[in-house]
Amino acid sequence: ALVKGVVRKLQPVSLQEERLVRGLSWRPLLVLLACASYVAWMTSQYVHPMHSRMMEVEEAMCKGGTTNFIVARQPVLGFAIVVPTNDVNKTTPPILDDTYEKRVTMNVAFPSDNPYPHDWSTPEKLKEFSINFNGGSHRNGAYNCSGLVVDSEQKFIHLMNLQ
Repeated sequence: ALVKGVVRKLQPVSLQEERLVRGLSWRPLLVLLACASYVAWMTSQYVHPMHSRMMEVEEAMCKGGTTNFIVARQPVLGFAIVVPTNDVNKTTPPILDDTYEKRVTMNVAFPSDNPYPHDWSTPEKLKEFSINFNGGSHRNGAYNCSGLVVDSEQKFIHLMNLQ
């Protein structure tokens, strides 16, 4: 009964009448303009500078070799594993020798500059090297490499997940 009495005494809140332009309120237009201005400001202040920086990073990291492979260090066993990827016609960094992973990366990225007499310039040649290595040719020293080369993503993931 108390609530009903309070509700009956409530008066509707009067709103100011909005100005309409050809039957449309100006508020949605103002909100759209504010959102577009915010997106334009974010693009000019953050997106474009970051894009420019990332293009510089790509240029520094991907100039002079091939990027058709992935190198990762197996966390438990400690050796680097290399797997070929699809050819995207990009390049790899020229200075990579201060860590084991970087040394393996440099050896695969720049096969003509590494101490091993192998051509790993395409994913197919890297895969062929892996097949020959895993076939036992490594026992006579013919397939030296600073890391373990595998021929498929499944083998790569399997070796990376060894515990």
